[in-house]
Amino acid sequence: MKHDIAKISDRKLIHEALEEELARYNRYKQPFSLIMLDVDNFKIFTDSFGHVAGDNLLRKVAKAIEQSIRAVDKAARCGADEFVAIYPHTSKVDAMQLTNRLKKKITMSFDKSDKEMPVTVSIGFATVPDDASSITELFEKTDQALYLAKKGGGNRVVHL
Repeated sequence: MKHDIAKISDRKLIHEALEEELARYNRYKQPFSLIMLDVDNFKIFTDSFGHVAGDNLLRKVAKAIEQSIRAVDKAARCGADEFVAIYPHTSKVDAMQLTNRLKKKITMSFDKSDKEMPVTVSIGFATVPDDASSITELFEKTDQALYLAKKGGGNRVVHL
């Protein structure tokens, strides 16, 4: 199944998808995970190479996400250089594997000779029920994990 990040790019739709997952969890007790991905040093990249290059970089990241996620997953761009993905029926251990695979796919999609500056991403994730029991708490925990990934130097995956 082909994904189109643009189709679920607004926060309301992301929130609705998370509400559906939480309802599904409450009924069937299937865990699910949320990831937040941030392009490292995006402002420096656009300052160095221009906004057109920055837009192209974001398209390439979106394409790598679309090619990496499963048919049941949902992904969206939710900020200037931030993306989210929802992994239904996914435990913390499985989310770690999926997220590391996604990070590797994104890194590999950028040829080092393309730019003088390497393109890397930081990713944080959290899982219901391990880390959160509400959508607000899930966003907070995922955001905290992303913050720790960035604070740790970027180019890494962090979970709480």
